[in-house]
Amino acid sequence: MIDRAMTLSHGVQAKAADVLQISRSLLQYKIKQFPPTNPLK
Repeated sequence: MIDRAMTLSHGVQAKAADVLQISRSLLQYKIKQFPPTNPLK
């Protein structure tokens, strides 16, 4: 879910958080807890 949102937002965390309808700080927490399986190149 986070991977898809980060891909759709071209790596911009604020846009990815908006896609997921969560705060940017919560997104950053989730990224720390569950690192992306397919990081952007």
